[in-house]
Amino acid sequence: MVAAGGGQSLALLNNGTVVAWGQNDHDQGSVPADVTNVIMVAAGWYHSVALLTNGNVRAWGLNGAYLGWHLTEVPANLTNATVISAQALHTLALTSNGTVVAWGYNEYGATNVPPSLSNVVAIAAGFQFSLAAKADGTVTAWGNTNYGQCTVPAGLSNVVDVAAGPYHSL
Repeated sequence: MVAAGGGQSLALLNNGTVVAWGQNDHDQGSVPADVTNVIMVAAGWYHSVALLTNGNVRAWGLNGAYLGWHLTEVPANLTNATVISAQALHTLALTSNGTVVAWGYNEYGATNVPPSLSNVVAIAAGFQFSLAAKADGTVTAWGNTNYGQCTVPAGLSNVVDVAAGPYHSL
């Protein structure tokens, strides 16, 4: 698995370690020594994220708390993650019980997970917005929708996965 961030690149090796290269001005490309047993990686603009085999999530790079970003502040109660997605200034984690946990910059509501959202099977973080595919084949989107990226097409059904670019959704 590989992930591309704002300037850093991550590669997950088959031994569960992560190699990073590229931009490293905020240590987003400096993988902490204790980040091992990794099964998934994701990258935002200034931060990098790893999902560990035990369901814990680690993030490193620029936290940006002084800017209101909180990029590396993984919620303490997040212990059963199965999938992660990061882009720009926030991160999503899908848990084993089908709920979504989000953290990071929230100016446009990208980390305001709808309280009734459940039975999620896939997630994607976009620039200032988030997506979730549910087990019933529907999609939920929240956050900035200036370009219609959170406008789910009427009648969309049987969805099994989602993806997000900076200003569009798939």
